[in-house]
Amino acid sequence: MSLRVLLGGVAASFAENNLHQLIAAGTCLSFGPGTALGPADNWDALCSRLPEGWRPDLVGFDLAYHTLPCPLEASGHRSASGGQDATVRN
Repeated sequence: MSLRVLLGGVAASFAENNLHQLIAAGTCLSFGPGTALGPADNWDALCSRLPEGWRPDLVGFDLAYHTLPCPLEASGHRSASGGQDATVRN
């Protein structure tokens, strides 16, 4: 059985170019930085936007110049995140 991954903070072009097979197989869903998630939203509100019966085993988020949305921070799910360093000056 494949893990189901919810990947946030990624542009639609990234999902189309890099996640197409995983999304088509139903093992990955993604959402972009423009997805409306406010401080009043919670994990259940986010899950209500997912397909019926689909729940992630792992939540990933691209933190490159983004902040973690509140529902993901408090989800209690296994999570992974990645970011980019600020410009380094010598």
